[in-house]
Amino acid sequence: MADWASRTIVTTTKEYVLPSPTNWTQVKQVLDRIGSELPEDQRRWDDTVTVAAHDDEIVFTYLVETRNG
Repeated sequence: MADWASRTIVTTTKEYVLPSPTNWTQVKQVLDRIGSELPEDQRRWDDTVTVAAHDDEIVFTYLVETRNG
């Protein structure tokens, strides 16, 4: 008999958006919020959160996975 399992993994993109230009306090608040939402192990990865600056906004993005057995 085979030992196997089925999983469903749903990946959601989470974004925080700030207007550009903005001030340091707003950026720090977003970074603090993201840091509180990320699992401990993901806080150490360099590529967990990406930042993209556009003409009128700054977007902070990371992925959230939900696993179901």
